[in-house]
Amino acid sequence: MRGYWGDVVNSPYISFGIECETPNDFAKDLWKVMNQGTGAAQHRHHTVEISMYNILSYLYEMENGKMYEMRKKQDIYSGLGGASDGDDGVVIVEEKEDEEEDGADTKEPEIEKLKSLKAAFDGVIVHILSGTLESVAKKSKFKEKFDFVSLSGKNAHFLAPEVNKNVLSKILRKDRQNMIMCDTVSHMVPLNEKQKEMFVQKVVHLGKASGYVCGKTSDKEHLDFLSPLDKKEEKIDTSDLDDVDS
Repeated sequence: MRGYWGDVVNSPYISFGIECETPNDFAKDLWKVMNQGTGAAQHRHHTVEISMYNILSYLYEMENGKMYEMRKKQDIYSGLGGASDGDDGVVIVEEKEDEEEDGADTKEPEIEKLKSLKAAFDGVIVHILSGTLESVAKKSKFKEKFDFVSLSGKNAHFLAPEVNKNVLSKILRKDRQNMIMCDTVSHMVPLNEKQKEMFVQKVVHLGKASGYVCGKTSDKEHLDFLSPLDKKEEKIDTSDLDDVDS
């Protein structure tokens, strides 16, 4: 990861607390809505709990090399430790009979965790960048260094051909297919549904005009663009995107 460009206005709960992996029914229950149809519907879990679940899942997977799974209803921490599921979803903890054995057995799981953690970060270097995306694109050391770029909805104009060729096209790798993810405006309250749909259509048009292929996604919150090696560009007006900058 070589940088982040976006509008950080709210707490991180917005980005970490609005979706999560649901590998089992316990995780799916994190999205349970109580009192539906009564006029007093309310989510059983709030965004802070979803954020905690996500961060815990990331750390667990890096440390153990496998996906984190809850083992008890309504308990985001239930996947930790040596617990296993009972038939009714109640956690059963297996106790070791001989705790005085050689310490080698207890060290083995820790060694495996360290191996998984090392493998997860093998070859990973995090660079904290400052300045605008345009300024980064001007530096020769970043030429064709990126294979993934994430854009906020306010920065969708970078997909336009005349802007793309001076910024994204310079920093994205040419020797392999790369990906650009662009946020939609699905959470912008001032916009109505028609305006949100028009924004998506416009962004898709921008991406295609720059030669990118819009990938299939079931997520209404962002659009994925894949870059073919041979691009054909066309000039396109981006002035109406300024309406979403507020």
